[in-house]
Amino acid sequence: MTGRVVSYTWGRGLGHVSRQIAVHGELRGLGRDSLLLTERAQRLIEDYGFAQTVLPSDADSLVGEPLHGTGPGVDHGLARVMVARLLRPDDVVLHDVTVQRELYDRAARLGCPQFLVHRFQRNHPDPPAWVARHAPAIGTLYLLGEPGLLGRLPGFAADYLTAFVPYETRVSAYLMLTLDRYPPFGFEVPDYPVRVELRPGELNRLAVLFRIVLAVPASIVQGLVHAGWWVVSFVIWLVVLVLGRMPQPLYEATTAILRYRMRYTAYLVMLSSAYPKRLFGDEPGSEPAGPVSATRPLVLSGAGRGLLVLFLILGLASSATGSITASVNRDDDHGYEDTTGPAERVVAPLVPGPVVPAPAAPNPAAPDAAAPDPAGHGPQGAPGRA
Repeated sequence: MTGRVVSYTWGRGLGHVSRQIAVHGELRGLGRDSLLLTERAQRLIEDYGFAQTVLPSDADSLVGEPLHGTGPGVDHGLARVMVARLLRPDDVVLHDVTVQRELYDRAARLGCPQFLVHRFQRNHPDPPAWVARHAPAIGTLYLLGEPGLLGRLPGFAADYLTAFVPYETRVSAYLMLTLDRYPPFGFEVPDYPVRVELRPGELNRLAVLFRIVLAVPASIVQGLVHAGWWVVSFVIWLVVLVLGRMPQPLYEATTAILRYRMRYTAYLVMLSSAYPKRLFGDEPGSEPAGPVSATRPLVLSGAGRGLLVLFLILGLASSATGSITASVNRDDDHGYEDTTGPAERVVAPLVPGPVVPAPAAPNPAAPDAAAPDPAGHGPQGAPGRA
């Protein structure tokens, strides 16, 4: 199918119009021409540079949900003439919730492929049955609310993520001492040593629905091995500082961690449907999918695999230690009881006057200070009282 994609949207709100713009933006990115037929002129469609034609419609049109704010009296002959002039035999018709009668009839006579984007509604709880009864010429039904209407990421999201994931990988490679060239502040850096190839493709909708659950095992593995590397990061830094380079087994293990984390991130953000795998490297003799480099194929030596196992153990120990420490601290905070009893406080008003020193504590080794000497003097030669 190489013709235009022609769609009709009757919605006056931004929901229908924005969805049409998103769909036709995807099609434009694939090199397909498009034409939007609308109930009324939409400035937003013009702002995005799409061609639109206002097509008369009312409640007498074949609809998937009731039209609001419209009434009878529309000249359907004019709508038929307009559709006859606009539609070509090689066009593809995409209906959005509403199936416009004249557009549907003309496309059925010309044999144009027709599709419908629908959503669950109270008045039409069974869209396939409704389509079979009212619009049998429509071949495929797309239900709104599915993650990825086209079975893949929208173009703007795919473009951003395919640039962000490589940038994050370059920063991580620099932090983990695999190279000493600072990662540039940009998404397009073809001359940087760390290169990531991502090709967003079709996604399994069922796998997308359970993506969070499916990603849990890979998340645990990459979290443990990454944490284990950082447990001994100071030792690794000392080794690289003294030798001026990273030993080959350590380099293999570190790049394997970086590659696995990149694959996990691409899977989590739905850039790829391939589950992250091959933490312990590629099989010896495997053919690379692209140009050969230091890590393509990434074949680990026995020492490199041993370091990965060590990082996994250290990450597990670090996680267990952190959990135990957090549990002990939580018990200390909530289980401490003050056994000394409530503090006693004496509250008295402040009275202006000289400061009266507190009486000194009696010394048992000293003589009785209250008894005057025989000469009638007080203690320590102080004059006695009459």
